[in-house]
Amino acid sequence: SNQSRISLENISKFVKENPNVRVIGTTTSYGDFESSGKIYENDSLASFTKINIENFSSREIKDLMSKWLVNDSSSKKEISDLVRNFHSLNIPSTPLSVSLYLWIYEKQSDFRPVNNANLVRNFIEKSFEKHSVNEIYLSEFDYTNKESLLACIAFNMLNQKDKNYRLSKQEIISIIKNEIQKKRMTVVRVDSNLEFSEWILKHYEEKGILISDMDNNTQYYQFKLKCFFDYFLAVYMRIDSKFKKKVFSSEYLIYEDEIEYYAGLN
Repeated sequence: SNQSRISLENISKFVKENPNVRVIGTTTSYGDFESSGKIYENDSLASFTKINIENFSSREIKDLMSKWLVNDSSSKKEISDLVRNFHSLNIPSTPLSVSLYLWIYEKQSDFRPVNNANLVRNFIEKSFEKHSVNEIYLSEFDYTNKESLLACIAFNMLNQKDKNYRLSKQEIISIIKNEIQKKRMTVVRVDSNLEFSEWILKHYEEKGILISDMDNNTQYYQFKLKCFFDYFLAVYMRIDSKFKKKVFSSEYLIYEDEIEYYAGLN
């Protein structure tokens, strides 16, 4: 688009005027590197080094697992078994997938995800300590409530049309309050210094699901990882039939990742 062309030209100009500044950009590609989009053909990117992040090979997976479990008593055979088990899952062997798998393995060694959606869901559940004493104590506002709110936040981020898919702190606080009122959720006073809506937003950030940054003196939030954003949009498809119908309509190519997660959840 014309806007993309202007943005790339501005980046190129900035790099030329500031040669000591390193600029790293990312883009999602489908298929092989050479056919991943016209963006690489832009003259403004001629001076950039293009790198494609491939899936891990078995050797790379094994190396990462060995380094990850360096303080563990796992033997070489157990590492090899882990690699074999990971391959049997039939999920993409991306650095992120392998890392999520290892993080969960440390907490639950018998866990075997059946697909990417199951892997991400388990990671999020473990992050929220779904079965912990605190979650049981907050039984009136449990994991299901937290997941539902995050799904609504993801949907609103999508509709915001912000290129970074983010919302201001006040916008998210408003969404949380509206959802709590609409669904008549029972809330528990957890922190005497914070309203519940502010506490839950802080909770999401502390658990590493959302991250925040400042822009023009306004605090914005977005999902820490794209897979979290895709996952919670898939969860929202289960909540809102109109949104699900839209995703499966003529726009389905835009929502390939969300559809994959939705299928995995069902």
